[in-house]
Amino acid sequence: MRFLKYFVASLALIGLANESRADFLAFQLPNGTAAAGNVASNTTFGQEFSVNSSITITQLGFFDTQVSSFVGSFSISIYDANTQTLIPGTTVTLTSAGTYQLGFRYVTLTTPATFGTGSHLTVVAENRVGSATTNYGPSTTNDTGGGLITYPASGYRYDFNPGYPQNTAPENIFGTTSFIFAATVVPEPTSVVLMGLGVTGVLGFGLRSRKRMLAGR
Repeated sequence: MRFLKYFVASLALIGLANESRADFLAFQLPNGTAAAGNVASNTTFGQEFSVNSSITITQLGFFDTQVSSFVGSFSISIYDANTQTLIPGTTVTLTSAGTYQLGFRYVTLTTPATFGTGSHLTVVAENRVGSATTNYGPSTTNDTGGGLITYPASGYRYDFNPGYPQNTAPENIFGTTSFIFAATVVPEPTSVVLMGLGVTGVLGFGLRSRKRMLAGR
């Protein structure tokens, strides 16, 4: 029974670790206020950033005025900024059914994407179909997650062709792509030890029960 208690305690600690993970919105409008977009085109947009400490990205998003119409759909992906190549498994399709938060509409990645220290990435929106608009003023603000990531001074990217956007401009000049991220959760050593004790205890409990059953025959 003592080992079962260890097992339950280890699960509780691991659960608390997961609950303590804080999610950060990469970009947002000041105070979350809505603002009319004024650029509607088939331009490809991107926001570049570097990873200082391992992060996990769970959602990708795009600016939503909530004033003018958000119509149609487009794809949002994560690119390796060094090689300018698409990272497999990171493409989602965003429509008006996405979740709205502080000036941006988001859709959840099928599988959360984890990136280690030193990764250089760009979240890119392309192949837009419809009239979703970007925003030029008021400027968006960004969140580094307490230093988990860094945005370069000219990290806003755009192009008039599909694929990785080649042109740059000052950060936050447009409200375009965004993403939701958090520090990658690593199990505490204590939790790992407790889990091991719990598993050992459950196995031991099972073996003792089997021996008693055999002895009672």
